[in-house]
Amino acid sequence: MILNAMQRMAFRQAFAEIFQVMEIWLDSLDARESESDHPFVSFILKDLLLQVVGFLVALADGNVHTQSA
Repeated sequence: MILNAMQRMAFRQAFAEIFQVMEIWLDSLDARESESDHPFVSFILKDLLLQVVGFLVALADGNVHTQSA
């Protein structure tokens, strides 16, 4: 659901909104990390989030190409 909303924002090139969502998500992960015994999980989730946002930005720019089988 969040990814669909972010994808729509990327198509509208609403990058300020995308980065605001990303900032809220990172703050949430930081809060969980401080409460967790496994900060590595938070690190992995942050990395995944950054990759997803990078993909959405590339998608909005038209820099994503599908592979043909």
